[in-house]
Amino acid sequence: MIRIDSLKITDKTTNKIISEITDNVDVIFDYFIVEKIIQRCALDFERIKMHHLIDNVDCHKSAAYLARWISKLSPIAILNKQVYRKPGMNYINQLFAICMGITIVNFEKNERKKIGKGINNFKIKPIELRNILLDLLYTMKYSNINSDLLGIIYYHLDILAGTNIINAS
Repeated sequence: MIRIDSLKITDKTTNKIISEITDNVDVIFDYFIVEKIIQRCALDFERIKMHHLIDNVDCHKSAAYLARWISKLSPIAILNKQVYRKPGMNYINQLFAICMGITIVNFEKNERKKIGKGINNFKIKPIELRNILLDLLYTMKYSNINSDLLGIIYYHLDILAGTNIINAS
């Protein structure tokens, strides 16, 4: 289980997300890199707490820092390089990062409010949401995206969703 402060993600959830985004492609999930991601998130959270004099980091910031480090350190490697020609496989770590961030937000919301699941209550059209997520994937892959900006993105996706951002539990 990944657990630091507000990050509570089971291996079952992680494996489910990986299997859904890899589309039956053989991958290696590097737990050594995952440990580095957890360590860097923990350091960032301690720095935030000390700087802002707060006890806990909210779910949007937790999601953002986790997503940033996953995207940056890339814990998923595809075994067959030919697979990179399949649509989206070049962004596998960024997609995993976004999904793990969404999982953090959904978990926190369900713990607080016990809100129902689904993507049907978005106040934007599904095609617009798809375009937002595609742009985010590209930006995370090819730009140095700031964790604070990612936190704002998760916050607004959360507000637009009304319920869970996606059903990733």
